[in-house]
Amino acid sequence: MANLSDEDRLMFSRFMEWFNGLKNDKGNGSFNFKDKVFQAFLNANGVKLLFRKNVPKTLRGANVVAYNPQQSAVYNLARHIRNAFAHSMIEKKKGCFVMRDIKKQKGQAVIVTMRGKIAEDVMPDLLSAIQANRKVKNKK
Repeated sequence: MANLSDEDRLMFSRFMEWFNGLKNDKGNGSFNFKDKVFQAFLNANGVKLLFRKNVPKTLRGANVVAYNPQQSAVYNLARHIRNAFAHSMIEKKKGCFVMRDIKKQKGQAVIVTMRGKIAEDVMPDLLSAIQANRKVKNKK
């Protein structure tokens, strides 16, 4: 986690804590990639989510995340960001958070499952947009 400030670490730690808490929620919520507010955030900030089976080795420009959403596109984005922080694979470079997530299987090569580059000023709002995207079902 090279070059991350204490404030950055706190931001990602809070996000990781929120994400880890989803396990205790027993499916009482859902994510919706097509949510109008979420899509408006992506468009307003020029955030591009690229769904790729094979994640490219490089990304052009900022505010791009390439990953393979196996279930929910928003849930998996959150999971990859959480994993990148938890495994010390986020660093700051030239005003951006550069992150990646990997998959290791015994006896096989390491596979990059997510690669992202998000501007410092956009990242807090992206994390908030992901959290706001999760709609909790009303209990009756």
